[in-house]
Formats: sequence, C-alpha cells, structure tokens
Amino acid sequence: MNFFRSLLADLRERQILPAVVLLVVLAIGIPIGASAALSSSAAPPPVHIAPVTLTPPPGVLPPASEIAVTQATPTQKSVVYKGTELNPFRTASAPASSAASTSSTPAKTTSTTSTTVTPAVTTQPKSTAPTKSSTPTTGPSKLNDDEAYTVDVLTAYGSQEDALVDLQRLTPLPANSPAEIVYLGVLKGGKKAAFLLTDAVSSTLKTSSGVTCLPSKADCQVAELDPGAQIEIVPAHGQSSVSSFTLELGNIGDQAYQSTADATTARASVADSGKQILATSTSTELGKFFYDMGLGALVYSPPGGGTTTGVTGASGASGASGASGASGASGATAPTS
Repeated sequence: MNFFRSLLADLRERQILPAVVLLVVLAIGIPIGASAALSSSAAPPPVHIAPVTLTPPPGVLPPASEIAVTQATPTQKSVVYKGTELNPFRTASAPASSAASTSSTPAKTTSTTSTTVTPAVTTQPKSTAPTKSSTPTTGPSKLNDDEAYTVDVLTAYGSQEDALVDLQRLTPLPANSPAEIVYLGVLKGGKKAAFLLTDAVSSTLKTSSGVTCLPSKADCQVAELDPGAQIEIVPAHGQSSVSSFTLELGNIGDQAYQSTADATTARASVADSGKQILATSTSTELGKFFYDMGLGALVYSPPGGGTTTGVTGASGASGASGASGASGASGATAPTS
C-alpha cells in the first residue's frame, strides 16, 4: 500500500496523473471496442474470377489432357514385322559363267558392300586394270631393251572377284586355294598370253572365243588367250567344297623402266610357288615353250626346234625336245639367264 501511495503522490506532484489514467483506460478499452465492432460487421463476399479459355496450338494437348496422360498408367505395344532379317555380313552370290565378265567391282548386297582383293605379287610398277567400258588391248610386237610386258586379268572364284594388275609370271591362281591355273607369260608378238592348267581338281573346262587349247580342247594342258577371252573351270559333280573358277585376260601392255638392267630384272621376275608347280607338272605341252629373256616373251618350239631355255628363263637343253617336259619347263638345273 505504501508503494501505491508513494506512486500516486509522485504522479500528482509531477502533474501527469490524468495522462496515466487516460493511457490505462485506452489500453483496456481499445481492444474491447475493436472486438465488439468487428463482431458486429459482416464479412465481405468472396471474389469470383471468371475462367479464361485458351486454345492450345496444333499438336499440343490441353493442360487437362497432359495432366491425365502423366497420371495414367503407361501401356506398351509390340509390333511384329514379317519377313526375313537381313544379314549385314552376307555377300551377294556372283557365280562365274562362260560369258565375258570384266567387272572389277565386288558384288553388292542390299545391306552392305564387301570388298575382297588379293593383289598380285609383282616387283614392277602397276598398270591400269581393265574396266567394262574399255576394250582390252594387245601389247607391242617387240619390246625395247628398257621395257617388259605387263598383263592384267580378272578372276572370279565363288563370290570373290579380283582384278589383278601387272600379274607376275608363274603366279598360281586362284590365290589361297588349290592352284588350277599358272600364268606362263606373254607369247612372242605380244598378242596372246599362255596359261598352264594344272588339273588340281576334277573339272570341266568352258572357253569363250579367242582361246586356243594345246594339244586340243579335249585335252587342254596349255591355254593361249587373246585379250578379252575367258576360260571357266567347273568342278566335277561331288566336289561341292570347290567353287567354279573363271579367268578373263584383260590388257597386254608394256612398261618402260629407267634402265635396261631394271627391265631385265622385271622380265626375269617369277613367283616361286609357280616354279614348284611347274617342276612337278606332267604336261606334255609345257616342254614345248621356252622363255626368251631377249624378247621378254614365250616362244613355242615343238620337238626338233633345237636347244632352248625353259619357261622359267633358265637354261635347259631338254626344253625343246619335250623328252622330259616338266624338267625342261622349270629349267631348275641351271642358273637364270
């Protein structure tokens, strides 16, 4: 009580008692009055917003449809396509035929292209391979001292087609298979090239025009081909693992070298694998051919023609007599001339 009396006396002394009383009244009265006023007033009506209609651009779903799509359970559909599945590694079949085939482009399938080329082993520069649009040419009748003959051939073994440019003498064909043909060289005059048939498989021979068989077509041991001529070796029935082999003679040309020594080296170049085949050959016609290094060409010399050289270019007196056909052709008993 003394505290309140002292406080009251102090307020009177300071003359602020009316103000304090007014503040107390207002502190109590304002909340009460505001609550009473708010309780007696009505709440304002809610504001209604008119919906806005939007047209989405073509191809776009309305928002409601998009929401429905995202909330819907996804479904899966399977489509079955009929037909045979393409094999990208399958090559098109390109069987050899007796007609002339001068394409150097590998066969194509609808899925991919497969190219397989087996280059000829050669030590001299390359010449131009024949194409469909070109006419095969013959070589010169005589070479200069700094020249050597070149020969291009097209081969087909099963589905594989190869264009062999500047074929090396005594190259066995087809490559990586039992050799059925050995290239002997260009004949004297540059108009033909000779090939030995090895009888590696039991087969039937088909020839086009421009092919001369020695001693006869029924017993074709050596075939002389004009440019553009073709021979096909078809395996006998029962040899399904062996494909038909087709060879077409392309261009016969000549290549000039920087020196006579380089030309002589090119003329003497032969494939060792072919020399081995000639050494074991039983052909009676092989010994009638000899290779003249001076001409850079093969010379046909039937029995009685005198001492000659073998097909490989090495000396051998029996090469012309034909008495020991294979040994005369290989000429392996004497150094290369």
